[in-house]
Amino acid sequence: MRFAYAHKFTTYLMVFCAYFALVLSGELSPIISILAFLAIVGSWLWEAPRVRLERFALAWTIVSLLVLVYSLISAFTGGEFLLIGGEFLLYLLVAKLFNRRSCKDYLHVYVITFLMLVAGTVLNSEFTYGAFFLGYVVAATWALILFHLRREMEDNFLLKHSDDRPSERVEVTRILNSRRIVGRGFFIGTSLVSLTIFAIASLLFLMIPRIGFGLFFQKNRSGLTMVGFSDGIQLGGHGTIKNDPTVVMRVEIDDEYKGRRAPYIHWRGVAFDRYENGRWLRSRKGPPTVRQVTYPRIGKERHHLLYDNLETVIPEALDQRADRGTRQQIYLEPIGYDVLFGASMPLAFEFDARLGMRSPRSERNDEMRFAHAAGIRYVVYSAIDSPDVQSLRNAPKRLPPGYRSYLQFPPEITDRVKKLANEITREAKTDYDKAVAITSWLKTNLSYTLQMRSPGDLEPIDFFLFERKQGHCEYFSSAMAVMLRTVGVPARNVNGFLGGEWNEYNDYIAVRAGDAHSWVEVYFHGIGWVTFDPTPSAEIDRLGRGSSSVGDRMRRLLDTLRFKWFKWVIEYDLYRQLSLFRSLRDSMSGRASSVKKWMTAIKEWLAHHLETILAVVGMSIAISVLLWLRNRRRSHRGIGYGSRKASDPMSVLYNAVLARLARRGHRRAPPATPLEHSRALTRAGMPGASEFAELTELYYRAVYGTASTAELLPRAQSLSESIDRAFRDTKQGDQKRARS
Repeated sequence: MRFAYAHKFTTYLMVFCAYFALVLSGELSPIISILAFLAIVGSWLWEAPRVRLERFALAWTIVSLLVLVYSLISAFTGGEFLLIGGEFLLYLLVAKLFNRRSCKDYLHVYVITFLMLVAGTVLNSEFTYGAFFLGYVVAATWALILFHLRREMEDNFLLKHSDDRPSERVEVTRILNSRRIVGRGFFIGTSLVSLTIFAIASLLFLMIPRIGFGLFFQKNRSGLTMVGFSDGIQLGGHGTIKNDPTVVMRVEIDDEYKGRRAPYIHWRGVAFDRYENGRWLRSRKGPPTVRQVTYPRIGKERHHLLYDNLETVIPEALDQRADRGTRQQIYLEPIGYDVLFGASMPLAFEFDARLGMRSPRSERNDEMRFAHAAGIRYVVYSAIDSPDVQSLRNAPKRLPPGYRSYLQFPPEITDRVKKLANEITREAKTDYDKAVAITSWLKTNLSYTLQMRSPGDLEPIDFFLFERKQGHCEYFSSAMAVMLRTVGVPARNVNGFLGGEWNEYNDYIAVRAGDAHSWVEVYFHGIGWVTFDPTPSAEIDRLGRGSSSVGDRMRRLLDTLRFKWFKWVIEYDLYRQLSLFRSLRDSMSGRASSVKKWMTAIKEWLAHHLETILAVVGMSIAISVLLWLRNRRRSHRGIGYGSRKASDPMSVLYNAVLARLARRGHRRAPPATPLEHSRALTRAGMPGASEFAELTELYYRAVYGTASTAELLPRAQSLSESIDRAFRDTKQGDQKRARS
């Protein structure tokens, strides 16, 4: 590969890595991003001497001023400084690429790409940033080394022929077009060095104590745009998007719920106590969330949900109740709401103490909330299994204080809705039987659809039950909750997610935006809230648990990489670092005995084969010494520089002259280059120094330039003979002077 092309290629590779690290954040204007990409590609061919760059200098200056003024106006009129700065960096990059003349311009390009990479650390929290950052590290290593060599060629490469001849610059273009300077070995060697440095830096990142940074603020990242889940319900509004695969939550759960065939789980989020005008609300009359905090171990705090129990409970009893539940470790994305989710009926939420659930807020209906601009990790303990049927049937008809709000229904509920509820539950004797009857009727007589129609002037539930007879999950759950209330059964509507895709690469459930769902909770005194889902099951889960197709497996693999990126880079902190060290400690302690046995076996083997080992080591040392002495003799003879091209006739001739000069007392110093050696001999007044300087120039042209060795070799042989003649003449002159 020609040197100039190699430098240009690595520079553009560096540019594209920085470009994608910034643009794939999705925060910049798509139009500006596309135009910048096309301009970068087009700038590849826009360079001297193909284009006279000076003809366009004034135009670029005017455009740059206009872009600068536009950016300043945008910034001071309420625009996002970081986004405006990122787009301005894209323009500067394009402008510099179109005006490349010398090394100084390439240096400016490198500075701009570095600033783009820095901006990307804030704007792009995806694992794609990590991939392009790694590419940038490797490409920057190549480009900066070649940039340094090119600058040396352009600015510092002078040859001094002799004392009576002026210094003149080597023909740089010829060297830049040489294919002998940069080869495969250069790219492989430098990339291995940069990857090694990157690996060491990553290890230091994991090991250096995370003090101060994560304790003062959380690392924000952009939230997800969601349509499915909502912190409120408006019937007749937007529908649930059931085919959106965007992952909103990842759950590591106990073994019985792992795998693609595990039971489906309702991930409870928000609950509503009041229905009016086709909306579900959390009213001020709704029962507040009752919780009690315990500290089961250092650095952890648990917030236990007491539900209808208003009494303070012994902390040990609460911790034991939580530990008997199903444990889930949840990694929740910033979805735009402060809702925390848990499987079925959560018993306790456990947090790192540093998060500190701030002073209790006005949570209602047994919800848990925590404002998080970044992703958040927490643990939930839940009672997932439903109570046995007989205990539900035997539950007494009694309500705790404040629970009458779960019997509320507005006056606009039509008489035919009430009549239908009474007809469905006519033969049901208990609240449980009434809930089962309404669930069965809704699943049997109505159908699921995502195609929405406005109810017009009709009450939405009445429209759903008697006119439309189709709807999505919010209609089914709303109709069931209202009908239960009309027959005296306390119920509430719940929003959250259902199911999720099993990820076999890292053993977690990936809950997606399309898994958003609504269902009903029915209250039973002495037992608590029980989940009922009236939506036809065949239509609920359109995304499924994930197939084994190549496309789905690749998507799950990419989500695993993204999950690990957030877990170990974006939101890596002191507590996660300590958990990593504890895992390593447990792993090492578990293998300590086997390592000890292995070391004992090695010692025994060494003891039995000591003589053989000593003989092999002694022989290796002797061979190494012999090889070192042989190389030392060759070095003293002056041979070695340029040995990588020893088969080249010019190199053979040049090395032979070096050897003869060494025997005559003019040995080249080990660190000296051929040019430096030539200058030193000239300063020392060596006979034939001017001829040797010219020979050195021919050597450079043949070995590192594009000149043909066959054309230069006759002159080089003549110079070699002239050098020998100069030494003979000097020797004869010295002998004559000595005789006289």
